[in-house]
Amino acid sequence: MKEDSYISELVPTIGAELDIEQFIMSQRYLGSFQLRLKRASRLPAYSRQYIKGDPVHLIDWKAYARNDQLIVREERDEASSRIAIWLDLSDTMLWPDSSHSLGRITKWEQSLRIALHLLFLHYKKGDRVQLFVAPPAKSKPQVRILIDNSQDVLALYDELQRASFDADLLLSHGLHVDVDLDRYQMVYLISDLLNSKVVKAAENLPTLTRVFHVLSSLEVDITWVEKSYCYYDESSGRKEFLGSTLKESKSYPRALEKWLKKLNKRLSHDSGDYHLFTDHTTMHQYLTSLTLPIIEG
Repeated sequence: MKEDSYISELVPTIGAELDIEQFIMSQRYLGSFQLRLKRASRLPAYSRQYIKGDPVHLIDWKAYARNDQLIVREERDEASSRIAIWLDLSDTMLWPDSSHSLGRITKWEQSLRIALHLLFLHYKKGDRVQLFVAPPAKSKPQVRILIDNSQDVLALYDELQRASFDADLLLSHGLHVDVDLDRYQMVYLISDLLNSKVVKAAENLPTLTRVFHVLSSLEVDITWVEKSYCYYDESSGRKEFLGSTLKESKSYPRALEKWLKKLNKRLSHDSGDYHLFTDHTTMHQYLTSLTLPIIEG
């Protein structure tokens, strides 16, 4: 698949052939390759930027004297980790529906494609990973999807693809459970974050949290809006806006930018990070984001 294709075409096996060193060096895959801060190493493959809290004896002070960069040299031992993927199924995730799609997939389908892709990658890296779903009107996961290995992921993907990624079909593969996300070393949250309770729940997770914010490209770019139509803001008591007002006043892009910055600030910190994806995110952008280091907010 071409790197400039969109993640609306994402399948579980994409990226599985990436250079393993990218995952070893990536904090995003800290679970698959758990850092063991035991002893210093001189190998270039085991070099990385200093992170607040690292033991100072692992710092390469000669490198610091040369370029003022704090570089850590450490031995790394491979170790599987417990990973949870939290998939939000709020009602807003089912947009755009058939009457507004303009050829775009729903946020639910995009999120499910990402979730299955992450499942497959982590299983291939040897992690113990589970997929949880928060049903409509719920702010926390309550359903565990019964998947045990990478082959199960591929079989489920094929079944869901034939059924147009039907949410009820996915839930039929699940079991209602009491979910304690604190037991996991890393949690992926995949959501449109329009449910404020989901955002609050994500903020309060004590574990390492990766927030994958999924919006429709139709929510980011409103050039499709008809000037003579009326549109409603459900968050403000169905306040009415004329399409021409939204497009000409630039109020929508400004409000969207402000909201995204606020979410990024709330959810990016030293124990987690935030990334925005749409169905028009390229495959290259998405795969690159999987190996980016955590950026403290």
